This record gives sequence, structure tokens and C-alpha cells, in this order.
Amino acid sequence: MLFSVVTIVRNDRAGIQRTMRSVRSQDFQKYEYILIDGASTDGTLQYINENCGAGTIVSSAPDKGIYDAMNKGLSLASGKYILFMNAGDTFADADTLTKVSQHLGDADVVYGDAIEILDGIEFKKKSRGIENINSGMFANHQSIYYKIDFARKFNILYELKYKIAADYAFTCRFIASGATSKYFSEWLCKFDMQGASNKNKKLGREENWRIQREILGVKLHQRILNRCRYVAAALLSAWIPGIYARGRYAQRN
Repeated sequence: MLFSVVTIVRNDRAGIQRTMRSVRSQDFQKYEYILIDGASTDGTLQYINENCGAGTIVSSAPDKGIYDAMNKGLSLASGKYILFMNAGDTFADADTLTKVSQHLGDADVVYGDAIEILDGIEFKKKSRGIENINSGMFANHQSIYYKIDFARKFNILYELKYKIAADYAFTCRFIASGATSKYFSEWLCKFDMQGASNKNKKLGREENWRIQREILGVKLHQRILNRCRYVAAALLSAWIPGIYARGRYAQRN
């Protein structure tokens, strides 16, 4: 398999329906689908079992949170690249995996652009570029494809000590270990902005600060400058109707 698509879910029947339909709509067939359920009690697991289809890997058990579940998905993956498309998130189009397969080359990290959804409104957000990783996540996690062999070679996992920003730490570990990267300009995913990382931005900023210091070795003055830029962008975005993040949106649909 070229891709291992992993979906993490717990008690989100509506979200898993959207995500599973999107994954199964892909016209590219060289992928495996791995569903990690955190012992749901609301009918989510029943829906998964009734609709997952042949060949889908399903695991349901209590876990220590989303990043523990993502590590379970990583351990089960047998594709060349892994993508985390969690409950509620979807591919941008039915041919997204086909597009990605045509741009992989042999890069260790491949990424593109994202469509973010807030209160039913779609915003197209361009990636800031991996060269900006010292100041934060440069692209949505759902638009980043990681080479599995590279992660296993350097024992890169999602670190449970981070509650919000372990995906950023995971990506930083790749870069700190010498990963090669490739960007291509395509809308790859639709991301629900109601997730935990957007409800706990203060904690996310604190964890980003630690990650930049501990993994990337970013100097104190640069981290302070990064924080000032973030605050300035947040204040500016509050004054501009329709722009709610960091001014990186290409257009509103």
C-alpha cells in the first residue's frame, strides 16, 4: 500500500460518518484504512463495524488520549506514507490521494494546503512553508503525509506529554532528524476548526514554546519574536471581518 490513512475517534458518530464517506470516496485504491476507536459508547463503534468494509483495520479499546490513539495507528500502518484524517475531517476532493501520489517523489514529508471550516463557513488557507517550522505548525496536520519508515528508523512517535501540540512535536522530530520535504499547491483536506487544538490555544502556545526550545533549539529571542508576531496577528485579525486566524487565507468560499 502506498498510503495508510488513519482515523482516530471517540464518541463522534456524526463526525466518523463524514470522514469514512470521504475516505471511501477516493478514486485512488492503493491505500489501507485504519480506524482507532477509543471505546466509544454512543454508537460510533457500531456504525464503524457496520460500514467499514472489507480490509479495514479496526481497533477499539480505552486509550490515554488522542495522541496515544494516533501512536496505535502508526504501529498498525503498513503503507509507505501515513496520513491522519480524524473524525469530522475530510479530503478536499475525491481525487486527493491521486494528486498526492503524483507529487511524492521520495520526500520524507509531503504537504499541501487546507480548507478550514468554522461555523459552516469554508476558508482556504495556504501553507506557510516548512521553512517556517521554527515559529509553529506550517500546515494543517491533515494535509501532511509522513514517510513511515523514516518515523520508525528514528523512533518518532506522538509524545503524550504534549496535550495539544504533539502533532507539531512529531513534525519537528522529522525535521530535526534530517527529513527531506516537498510542498505542492493543492487543497488537500477540509478541517473542522472546532477541535481541541483550537479550543485550547493558550496551552497550545505554551507547548509550542517548549517544543521550539527542546526539539528545534530555537533561541530565546527568536521565540519571543515569534510570540509577539502571533499576538500582533491575532489582534489584527480581530479587526478584519471574515479573517479569524493569522492572515494566511487565500480566499473565502
